[in-house]
Amino acid sequence: MSAFSDRIRSQKTGLFKVADFAGGREATFTIARLEEAVEMFEEELDVLHFVETKQQLRLNQTNAEFLLNTFGDDPEKWKGQRVMLYLGTYEYGGNSGSTIRIKLRDEKQPAASKPAAAPASRGGSGGPGNARSSSPQLDRKTDLDDDIPF
Repeated sequence: MSAFSDRIRSQKTGLFKVADFAGGREATFTIARLEEAVEMFEEELDVLHFVETKQQLRLNQTNAEFLLNTFGDDPEKWKGQRVMLYLGTYEYGGNSGSTIRIKLRDEKQPAASKPAAAPASRGGSGGPGNARSSSPQLDRKTDLDDDIPF
């Protein structure tokens, strides 16, 4: 994007809309705070604020559950966490459509949200007595220099 488009888009206010992510656009933001039970549009909403933009994200159930499962039950501890917003799909009550979803940038995932790595099988017992099964998984390119144990 150009500096002009970045400047114009950064001046937007209000809630993010599906149209903001049309064409596969993704955007990464730092969480500033969660504002809970905000009276808006004649209902109570939970609104996520970001450091880099004046726009906010209205949290739906799916995104709220993602944040709770990823960063924990205390929204005060979400401050400073980086998330990526993107356009996803939903199906509800026989209807389907597009909605804004939250995900983590792969290289920034907190340890609690990363899937546990399965120990690599290298022959032999592979069980708990195998010293390699308890060590962290190494990069394949650098892990090829192992001495043969016999």
